[in-house]
Amino acid sequence: MISRCKWANYNNLLQSYHDTEYGFYVEDDNILFERLMLEGYQAGLSWNLVLQKREEFNNVFYNFSLSKVSNLTAEYIDKLMLNEGIIRNRRKLEATISNAQTILKIIEKYGSFMNYLKHLPHNAFTTEDLKNCTKQMKKDGFKFVGPLVLEEFFYSIGLNSPKHAEYCFLFK
Repeated sequence: MISRCKWANYNNLLQSYHDTEYGFYVEDDNILFERLMLEGYQAGLSWNLVLQKREEFNNVFYNFSLSKVSNLTAEYIDKLMLNEGIIRNRRKLEATISNAQTILKIIEKYGSFMNYLKHLPHNAFTTEDLKNCTKQMKKDGFKFVGPLVLEEFFYSIGLNSPKHAEYCFLFK
């Protein structure tokens, strides 16, 4: 039997995410966008709930296509607020559209979202780096990002080594 982090043993969704995504390096701009937004949607909620809603989030946000999401309207958000398959938080929904627009501008300047992220202080083990990163991202136009969201985001995308338990088969 494979030993994994305790949180991953709760159900198959968490187990699959843990085993195939959490901490694996990602460069695809749309996947990075999805991960950032899902971490934001988790704020105040559980990761299990976010993963349960992930499929519908992908449906309503066109698989987190930056170009499509950046063109969504306030009227579309009104429709999303009626969708029980997603987390219906207007501020988070508005941030999704705004962040897509911001990331597209960043890609123009840096070539990719990951290139931008690598220029930020991202050592998730230091509170100061996370605060500075949050400040910079907000200055650059990002919405609904904060130190905790960014800490988990950086772990999730493999920019920082994730927090696997010592007994976990993915511990490095």
